[in-house]
Amino acid sequence: MGYKIVAYDSNRYYSLQSNATINGEIGSIITHPQGIYLGASEEFVKDYYTGLTDDIDILMTYEFDEQDIIKNNGSEILVRQAMLKNKQVLPKQEDFSFAKWLHHEKLQT
Repeated sequence: MGYKIVAYDSNRYYSLQSNATINGEIGSIITHPQGIYLGASEEFVKDYYTGLTDDIDILMTYEFDEQDIIKNNGSEILVRQAMLKNKQVLPKQEDFSFAKWLHHEKLQT
């Protein structure tokens, strides 16, 4: 399994990196000529990719065949294609974002 955080703006799901529309239908296949980066764990993508937009964060869970792996560095997996198995709306965590923490730390010094 691989994981990806995408944004939802009430009209479409879209990539945080490229702003490209992503199919949110369960069972849909995602492909890209250079491959698709997926997180190796839910925790990794939640820690690094949530809260990057004002829109709703969606955790998408993908399944892929081992033969479709292009590269795997342990935390991220680059695959040729993957099938959407599940999607989950994530709660906004505006009260404790890294940006707010950093701003608070700068005010303290």
